[in-house]
Amino acid sequence: MENKYYSSWILTLGYADVLYTVVENYIIVDEALYRVYDDGTLEKTRKEEAGILLPDEMIIP
Repeated sequence: MENKYYSSWILTLGYADVLYTVVENYIIVDEALYRVYDDGTLEKTRKEEAGILLPDEMIIP
């Protein structure tokens, strides 16, 4: 999951004013969801806390 944080509330076409980006990595095993930290440790979490959908919940057109 990637979240971008901008340096202003007003965005200009063709100009990216991204202040910083946060990337969170997850591993999905069956119905279990684990957050992967930079040091390689895993933490079991719920999908509601992560704010993501499991593959079988995604709608593919």
